[in-house]
Amino acid sequence: VTTTTNGVGTADGGESKVYSNENCLTRCVAWGLEAVEEGFGSFGKFTARYPWTVILVSSLICGLCSIGFLRFETESRPEELWVLQ
Repeated sequence: VTTTTNGVGTADGGESKVYSNENCLTRCVAWGLEAVEEGFGSFGKFTARYPWTVILVSSLICGLCSIGFLRFETESRPEELWVLQ
């Protein structure tokens, strides 16, 4: 992908990119890549500002997903494991 900067500043202080390609798919992929980069950048800034909130929410989500292990049972009888019932 050939990119050139047009010298126009963006809201975050960077420069916007102008893609000089004819292929629409290449432009769409470049747009998607920029969106993902922006999203991860925003999440990184949020994590840096509020680390304990991120830790708490992550732990809460992990704990909620682990509730199913309370009813976890193993089956070791082969007839129950491999025979249709």
